[in-house]
Amino acid sequence: EQQLAEKDQQLSEKDEQLADNERQLADNERQLADNEQQLAEKDQQLSEKDEQLADNERQLADNERQLAEKDRRLNEKDLQLVEKDMLISSERQSVQDLQRALTSRDRE
Repeated sequence: EQQLAEKDQQLSEKDEQLADNERQLADNERQLADNEQQLAEKDQQLSEKDEQLADNERQLADNERQLAEKDRRLNEKDLQLVEKDMLISSERQSVQDLQRALTSRDRE
């Protein structure tokens, strides 16, 4: 009977230890579920940041294209101004040549 009582005591201790282990396992599983949820949220945030980065890069590329187009148009305007300046200089030279010719003819 003494041995039976001891075995009963050991069995009760083992049952209690098993119950503690099961509670610990349940706690660990809850913690794992929480960690997985946090990981999923972090992954979602990362995906959103990646999308925002891609949007920003597309916007930057668009801005660079617009700037390049404005630079091209500005260069065209500069070239037109240079051409006009050259035309004005040529016309001034023609007027001066004509004035010299008239002056020279008037002297004759």
